[in-house]
Order: sequence, then structure tokens, then C-alpha cells
Amino acid sequence: MLTEMAARLNISGHDAKNLRRAWANNDAAAVGRTRVAIDVRPDVLDDDVRKVDAEHEAMIWTHPGMSTYCRNASGRVFSAMPWRFVDYWRMTHDPDVRQYRLTTA
Repeated sequence: MLTEMAARLNISGHDAKNLRRAWANNDAAAVGRTRVAIDVRPDVLDDDVRKVDAEHEAMIWTHPGMSTYCRNASGRVFSAMPWRFVDYWRMTHDPDVRQYRLTTA
């Protein structure tokens, strides 16, 4: 069940509400009462895409002679992550909430 899988994640909100505790026993409705939408700000997304593309420029996937399933019809490499997992983890471990639009229902 989705709630069981999501409850395994150690996710806490800014008010310290922990998803694992809130969704224990498949009680997704316990969190649903405080509905919040999280949306990445467009300028932050655009900046992130530029960073990914810049990293890819130094990798084999973007070489003009390279044929790969990771390249879309316009020639952009889209699926391979250009960073080591440890670097990506460091980049995403502590999210900056200012980069998101938070909406309560």
C-alpha cells in the first residue's frame, strides 16, 4: 500500500510533524487534514535545469558522436544524473523551503 511505503520515509514538515508517525497504521487521513501543496518555484527549477545541463556538457552522454537513449528528440540529455550519489545527497539533504511555494488548502 502507498501509505506503508511512504511511511517508511523519514520526512518531517517545518512544524516537525513526521510522516512516518502520522501515517502509521495506514492512516494517511491523519496528514490529509492539514493539506499542503509543495511546488518548486519556476526560477529555481530553471536554475536547476541549467546546472544539470552544464554538468552533462562535461560527460560522454552529450558528445555529438554518442548515441544514447538518454537523449531526447531535441538533443538534450534528460535522464542520467550528472552527479555522484553522495554529492546529490548533500545537495538535497536539507531543502531550502524558500525555493518552494507552499500552499495550504
